[in-house]
Amino acid sequence: MRKNMEEGRISRLMYMLNAFPYNIFLILGSLVVFEICAGAISYFALYIFGEKERSFKRILGIVFSSNLYVLLSFFPILILLNIIPPSLKRDMFTMVAFLGFVFMFFVVGLILQATFFIRMSKQIFQQNYGRAFLTWAFPLILFFSIIWISG
Repeated sequence: MRKNMEEGRISRLMYMLNAFPYNIFLILGSLVVFEICAGAISYFALYIFGEKERSFKRILGIVFSSNLYVLLSFFPILILLNIIPPSLKRDMFTMVAFLGFVFMFFVVGLILQATFFIRMSKQIFQQNYGRAFLTWAFPLILFFSIIWISG
């Protein structure tokens, strides 16, 4: 890959996206930026709801800690992906079943994340369930709205 970059066949960005240590840093950096944006949008939701005791640091802490559930839900998926032999990856039924497991783990992680976020919002900001749920869902609604409009 480095040889292709030095010969000018691929750009430096393409090299960084595909080379080992750089792609991990890029993924982590993107994740941090995404969580900061989600925290800012949740803080904006707190502002819209008129919460008196809103704090960007607290909502950012809630977002970072609750998103760990979604990240940890992908850990079994990575293990399953490494255990499955390459011959089974070509089979259509096996891949559909694997994608079903991926979706199942993601949904479980999302439910755990929502539960933790709502519980912490109720405890820290003294919100009721409806406001805490809308504070959690506001970044998702905004994200899906942007995808819907741009698509």
